[in-house]
Amino acid sequence: MGKTPKPLRFLIHPDIADWPEWAELASQGHTIRTDWPDVDIVVGPRAWRLLPTMRTYLGAVVKEMRKVVYP
Repeated sequence: MGKTPKPLRFLIHPDIADWPEWAELASQGHTIRTDWPDVDIVVGPRAWRLLPTMRTYLGAVVKEMRKVVYP
């Protein structure tokens, strides 16, 4: 395996598509989608409850997902 981390694919609910965090993740090379094909992380419609301070954990989610080894 190389040292370059793989970009992740996020599925987000359209109601939360305007979060500035998605633009930041997209600028890092991640794919942000609002439809189903082939995704790694699903962020559902109740995520609107996440306060801006809680959204800072999205970076931690990315780090943990990169550690996942697929069969």
